[in-house]
Amino acid sequence: TVPPSHHDDPQRFVDLVKHSSLRPEAVEATALSVRRALLANPGFTKEATLRWQALGPKSIPVIQDLYDYPEEGPRLASLIAGAKLDDASVAPHLVAIANNGTVEAKLACIKLLSQMGPNPTIEMGLRPLLDAEDVDIRLATFEALEERADPIVAAYDIDDKFILNLVPSDRPLIYVAQTGRPRIVIFGDGQEVERPMFLEAWSNRLLMKADAEDGRLEVFYREAANLPAQIDEVSPEVGQLVAYFGHRTTIEAPAPGIGLTYGETIGALHQLWREGYLSSDFKAEQDRVLAAILRAQKTEDSPDRVEFDADLPMVDEDEDGIPDDPIPNRLEAPRKGGDTVPR
Repeated sequence: TVPPSHHDDPQRFVDLVKHSSLRPEAVEATALSVRRALLANPGFTKEATLRWQALGPKSIPVIQDLYDYPEEGPRLASLIAGAKLDDASVAPHLVAIANNGTVEAKLACIKLLSQMGPNPTIEMGLRPLLDAEDVDIRLATFEALEERADPIVAAYDIDDKFILNLVPSDRPLIYVAQTGRPRIVIFGDGQEVERPMFLEAWSNRLLMKADAEDGRLEVFYREAANLPAQIDEVSPEVGQLVAYFGHRTTIEAPAPGIGLTYGETIGALHQLWREGYLSSDFKAEQDRVLAAILRAQKTEDSPDRVEFDADLPMVDEDEDGIPDDPIPNRLEAPRKGGDTVPR
């Protein structure tokens, strides 16, 4: 049975069980053996990090000095294990990669940091990435900070229809989620609709206009042909406009609003953007999915380094095909094709 702590990622639980030590009474010794094996054969990065994780927090002292190891394999294995075991000292190393690594490395480190326990170093290290040039980095950073409940990310529930997030950033962006919980994310403080402007949408059921550059928006909305129109003056600030679109005025919540659905709110925003009245980028979740697919294809097309081949056998065998015991002094000279990472 998968425990509740692994319900979101049952495959990881299976991997940890598969890589659990056969000598639970000697955790430190096994962790040291894994370390020596990995340094002798850096190709077993995935296996080593899973075995350290399976060994638990007692393996942390063994791996800490590998966080800045010059060779990529041992460094990667130790950083992943340290993050999964919630070692606070790994955070500065992951933050450094998140700010200076490749796009793929940045995304991986941001994800690891998002899953770690409370640590102000993480929030302070991630916040500058909200201004990153790459859209996917900005969005991944927002998701990490939102998951960590960083107060810098504001969240408003719009009539139980969708979540409106306001995120400080020097690079304006509007992002809409298409799976999971409905969500509209506004990057950039004080984004406003460009004025003067005039917008017609949905067979003139929605009209918006503003004559002066510094004026408010006048909104005309008719929900159906047989219903009277609603006319309001609304702030041109994009966050407030989104809230106005989604909110329906009631006695309990008298703030002005026209009660659009989530889809209609996205449609109105997209119409404003397409007409040039929103100067920010407009991204939908499907754009991120496509970008992720393209990155995966690029990675698959790249030649694999020999020392990172994860498909090698995982058990040492002697000439008679009998598995070797995981004795440390046998790990300094691994046999060709054998798994030198002990269980």
